[in-house]
Amino acid sequence: MKKKTALVVATRKFWPTNSGKDITLFYDCKGLHEKYGYDVYLYCMDTPSQTEGDKPDFITDVRFSGSIGSKEKIKNLLSHTVVGTRWPIQTSLYHSKRVEKELREYFDQIKPDVLFIDMIRLAPYINGFEKDTCKKILIMEDDLAKRYQVQLKSLSSSTNVMGMYQKNASKLMTALTQPKWMKKFVLNYEIPRVEKAEKDYISFFDYVTFISPIEKEKFNQRNSTDKGITLTMGTDMVDASAESPVITKEKDTLVFVGNLGYAPNADSILLIAEQILPKLRPEIKLLVVGNCPDSLKEKLQNYPQIKVCGRVEDLRSTVLSASALLAPIAYGTGIKTKIIEAMGMGMPVITNSVGAEAIAAQNGIEFFVTDDYQEMADIAERLLKDPVECEKVGQAAKQFIEAHHTWDKVYEAFGEMGL
Repeated sequence: MKKKTALVVATRKFWPTNSGKDITLFYDCKGLHEKYGYDVYLYCMDTPSQTEGDKPDFITDVRFSGSIGSKEKIKNLLSHTVVGTRWPIQTSLYHSKRVEKELREYFDQIKPDVLFIDMIRLAPYINGFEKDTCKKILIMEDDLAKRYQVQLKSLSSSTNVMGMYQKNASKLMTALTQPKWMKKFVLNYEIPRVEKAEKDYISFFDYVTFISPIEKEKFNQRNSTDKGITLTMGTDMVDASAESPVITKEKDTLVFVGNLGYAPNADSILLIAEQILPKLRPEIKLLVVGNCPDSLKEKLQNYPQIKVCGRVEDLRSTVLSASALLAPIAYGTGIKTKIIEAMGMGMPVITNSVGAEAIAAQNGIEFFVTDDYQEMADIAERLLKDPVECEKVGQAAKQFIEAHHTWDKVYEAFGEMGL
């Protein structure tokens, strides 16, 4: 009997897991293999930075596209974005005739039962498989047009309109996209094209997955379809916390977690520094955990209440040394990894409506949600002075995550799609 196989076409290699995006792809592939018995093959739109041997055990094989030439990108932009099919800019930057051919050859070698394509920027590659009978699934994760609309309302010097593509961009392209007027132009230019691409490609796929059940419902409504499926964010922090020793709390300490090379996280920590910390007692300390670019680290030195920890070996111990996670999110869509991971650890979480999006927990019982900075500071002060309330809210948060956001619960979506 032929073993079930899945081919995942991803925008980049997703290990080690440095972002929420990496975490979802990593654990989704892990679940396909371990819970549903698939051999998982991966084609990455990336250049290999490490050896083949570092891939996770649940990935059978991985191939890399290598770089797409500048001439082909420019040709795509002129013939598919500026005129022609009106692709999003990101789609033109990721598309290649060579990759089309390589994918077809890899597909024919594997003969997968299911094909996953990661994000709307890679959606045109589905054209090469229109007549194939395997199940086809588009991983949307969130509503990109909505995300860009939110970014437009909160543009700043750190707003990154190129996303993860920036790491492969030339110095010239990076410089050209730095002025605020150019960021505004790019986002306004991209929004209608992303919306058009969604409508153009939905018919090619059997299912389209979203992290947020709210965005899934909106997608289904605006496209008069039932193809949208919730494949939400999970966490294994609940299991980890069950076996770990008790961590001693540091007095008057809060924590923020995130990759600060990611613009929404960078802008979120600056929001905290400028709008919330001045409303707290000066002796209160905020631990900032996660990768932090030197330019931002230098800027954060101007805020004496902030301690930049960088990447830490034991995330759980560092987070639990604080009394609460302080994590209002400047902008973004979908479920935030830092929120559900902290809740899974049994940590009280203080966030805003953006951070709480698509998390169906009870405000004031399982976490705290407010868009008022003074109220946010007041809640933080109260929790720092009341370890009993911290424990009560933390345990309620943990129970919520156990019921809704363990990976086993998340994997039920694969069953809904007939995998």
